Amino acid sequence: MLQTPFKLRLMFACLLSSSLVTGCGTGSDFSSDTKKDEARAQEQEDQKQEQTPGSSTPSSGPTSSGSVDASKAPSSVNLKDPGKPGPYQVQSYSDNFLIDAGYQSARVYYPSDAPMTMTLPGTSLSGGFTNTKEDMAWLGQHLASHGFIVLAFTPTNNRSLDPNIWATGHKASLVVLKAENLRTGSPINNRLKADKLGIMGFSMGGAGTIVAVNQLGAEGVQAAVPICAFQPQLPTAKVPMMLITGTADTIASPINIRNAYTNMSTGASKGIASFNGMTHLDVTQTGPLDQHENIARFATSWYLVHLDAQGAYKTYLDGDENKKITSDMAVFAMSTDYMFQP
Repeated sequence: MLQTPFKLRLMFACLLSSSLVTGCGTGSDFSSDTKKDEARAQEQEDQKQEQTPGSSTPSSGPTSSGSVDASKAPSSVNLKDPGKPGPYQVQSYSDNFLIDAGYQSARVYYPSDAPMTMTLPGTSLSGGFTNTKEDMAWLGQHLASHGFIVLAFTPTNNRSLDPNIWATGHKASLVVLKAENLRTGSPINNRLKADKLGIMGFSMGGAGTIVAVNQLGAEGVQAAVPICAFQPQLPTAKVPMMLITGTADTIASPINIRNAYTNMSTGASKGIASFNGMTHLDVTQTGPLDQHENIARFATSWYLVHLDAQGAYKTYLDGDENKKITSDMAVFAMSTDYMFQP
């Protein structure tokens, strides 16, 4: 059967450019962009130096306990920029306990120095067509640094054009996270807030995010962030969803994503961010730092508000901080490139 033009565009665009580009972004050869890696490492080092030595929580602002009353949340001047690395040290693991038929492989990222008395929200995370879990490592690490437990996975067939392959991986990820929370000896044993779970994916993984959310509903998932979702379905579940795209994405059409946002009438909070000049290939591991920061800022804010009850971070979605961001034409070229409905 002939592929549709959009599918052909996806396959050909993802296979061009250079021998290091293996899919909807980059392959797992991280040495191809040493300068960006060094810049990211320096940024993280600067962030560490800003923290109080020995402290595992922010010096000001809300904690990640999920107990913050949004109406009593501190001023945004006390908040940590969610686009920058968070206050926690990050560790990860990948072992036989993460094996599941729903995906090919997985790695869990978690904040290793968060107080043991804290329970933490969790999320799945995936890349897109031809991507592996390593292609989204930067975002898994970032979310964990802000107090989330993240299971990043490679789908069973990362060259499929069926979003259900990714949806299956997302759903399996949440099951495995819950199992790890109960397993004695697991690094995240008794750490997961099992009723505060999110789904996040890029490209085909973003399309699979919407499919999985529609299937699980609000009982199974509490927030979602599809990033540059390829030919997305219409979201139908009453789950808060932030759709992310780029104005220069020629693979996952921004028009399709905007239509999904416009026609979404679930009654849940929704948002869309279309970043100026961002291409499809900017999202994965070796993408530009400025676009990574843009993605991270809105994805992390969405989760902090909807999964972690840190209502003060709504300022980045619809408040003073958001006004600063949306007025910067380097981030949003037009006022309509960002929309939010509480």
